[in-house]
Amino acid sequence: MRRRIARVVFNLGVDKEFDYYISRGNVDVGFRVWVEFNHKRRVGLVTKVTSTSSVRNLKPILEAIDNFPTISKEHLKFAKLLKKNYPYSLGELLFMMIPPPLRRKKRIPSTDSLSSAFPHRGRKEKNICFIRGKNFLERVKLYRKKI
Repeated sequence: MRRRIARVVFNLGVDKEFDYYISRGNVDVGFRVWVEFNHKRRVGLVTKVTSTSSVRNLKPILEAIDNFPTISKEHLKFAKLLKKNYPYSLGELLFMMIPPPLRRKKRIPSTDSLSSAFPHRGRKEKNICFIRGKNFLERVKLYRKKI
């Protein structure tokens, strides 16, 4: 059986991906994971899963934080594009895309407890209306009717 290896980035100014072997659990691209980095337990994001590494003695991924990806492959592509134009590492850009509660190492709640984890803070419900028309004036007339 081949060993699965995850490339992991951190919310640091280090523009490098670090290899960790996947010892147990389901880990894929976009997952937040606990790993040991510089003798500290840190949260990292998996950017790639492969079967080869140039590093001999790999450390294991300690634990997957969530049961599904925090970032999508589209987020990863977008962050790589941004990296070409901005002075941030890939890890910093990806962590900027994650909502603040998840940057604080909280687990993503299951869908049945999402409403209790992120309570509605008294915001008024808004009716959103998207109108498709052939020209701008036609759409403005329709918007005015709705308002």
